[in-house]
Amino acid sequence: MYLDPQKKIVHDNNAYTASNGTKYPANYPKDEISELTKVKTVAAPEGKVVGGYVVDASNNQVWESRDKTTAEVKQEALNLVYEKRRENYGSWENQLDMLYHDLMAGTSTFKDHITAVKLNYPKP
Repeated sequence: MYLDPQKKIVHDNNAYTASNGTKYPANYPKDEISELTKVKTVAAPEGKVVGGYVVDASNNQVWESRDKTTAEVKQEALNLVYEKRRENYGSWENQLDMLYHDLMAGTSTFKDHITAVKLNYPKP
C-alpha cells in the first residue's frame, strides 16, 4: 500500500499497458504510469480450464486456457451428483431423527429415503 496520500488507486477493474510495454493489473495506481492504453478485455472461454491471461502487442487480452481433460469432466459430473444428493438428503439432524424413529418403530424410512435419493441421482 502507498503511504503518500496523493497517490490514488483508480478502481476501474481494467488492466493497462504503458507506452514502454509494461503490463499493469486492474486497480494499480494509474497516476504513476505515463501514457496508458486500456487493455481490450474479453470474457474467459466457457468449458475450458483458464490459467490466466497475457496481453498481446495490440493490447488485447488473450486467455491462457486448455480443454478440460476427461478426468476433469468426469469429476465435475460427479461433483454435481454429490451436490444434488446433499440437497436432497436433508440435514444430518433430520437424518438422525429419521434413523432414531426407524429404530424405535422397526421401520425403514431412513433407508428408503437414502435409497430414493441415490436412485434419483446416480453416479455417472
